[in-house]
Amino acid sequence: FGALLFHLKLSAKVLQNRTATDVIQALVVFLTVGKASTMFTKLELFSLLLAALIHDIDHDGQTNTYHVTIGSELALLHNDRSVLESHHCTNSNYRVN
Repeated sequence: FGALLFHLKLSAKVLQNRTATDVIQALVVFLTVGKASTMFTKLELFSLLLAALIHDIDHDGQTNTYHVTIGSELALLHNDRSVLESHHCTNSNYRVN
């Protein structure tokens, strides 16, 4: 059972990294090939890239509904409101500081 849990956690991390890479790549294509970068200031471009990079940081593979339903620590910490989104922002802020 422990090996299965380890595999599931590892799979979630691989998926998280792949998703972040896909989002960054799509954004770069949108900004360069689509020439959308001309529509934004340098600060907005930085913000877009940063948001793409951290959008799913430390994602556990579950949904907001799951966390709220089981009353997870994350759901309690974030008052059952946008649990994962709040966690991603909090976690990325913690890592930067």
